[in-house]
Amino acid sequence: MRFLTQAVHCMNTDANLCHKIADEFNWNRMARNASIRVDIRDGVMILAGWAASYAQKQAIGEIAERISGVKCVINQMQVSLAGPSGISDETLAQVVRFALDHAALLAPGSLDVTVEDGVVALSGELTWDYQRREALRTAGAQRGVREVLDRISLAMPAAGLVDSEAIVNALRRNAMFDAEWITVEVYKRCVILRGSARSWFERKWAERIARCAQGTSEVINHLSVAG
Repeated sequence: MRFLTQAVHCMNTDANLCHKIADEFNWNRMARNASIRVDIRDGVMILAGWAASYAQKQAIGEIAERISGVKCVINQMQVSLAGPSGISDETLAQVVRFALDHAALLAPGSLDVTVEDGVVALSGELTWDYQRREALRTAGAQRGVREVLDRISLAMPAAGLVDSEAIVNALRRNAMFDAEWITVEVYKRCVILRGSARSWFERKWAERIARCAQGTSEVINHLSVAG
């Protein structure tokens, strides 16, 4: 199966879903100038090919997740930097550290940064999941980054265990969900989601909400995608 940003050819899959994929990638300018191959069977989409930056790779994955009928997205795209980046690992590490230290949602020096062959690894402890997401987004937005590894842990709250009822209430407040189809279990700092979601995007958003609960160290997402 071959998929380019301006020409789409899908085989062995639903024609309607194929048209949705083509229209969405050609509509969204974040997918321009990327060489994308798509293999999709039974709603499971595997993305391969080349992106111009790590930020574009992530954006393409998010575009795919929003398409109705897609049950799972596996992003195997690689980053092909245009020409020699001219940035050594040491310099890239300094650039990423500087960006993190000046991110409004992060305390300066709160994370350690290591870089090898353009792959950035972030480690350290943060308080909230939104800070973790901000750190990953900030690091991935820097020129010369090929991949970002998440080795960040979240601090244990003073109250102790994660509040499962608070997660359920957060899901119910969100207009995106019919929370009656989602159950939440907590084992120490691990949150387990069970039930069903209407799309892969909704499934991931439910996990993101669960990670917002202070003290959550892991989310096991057993939500199935209906359809």
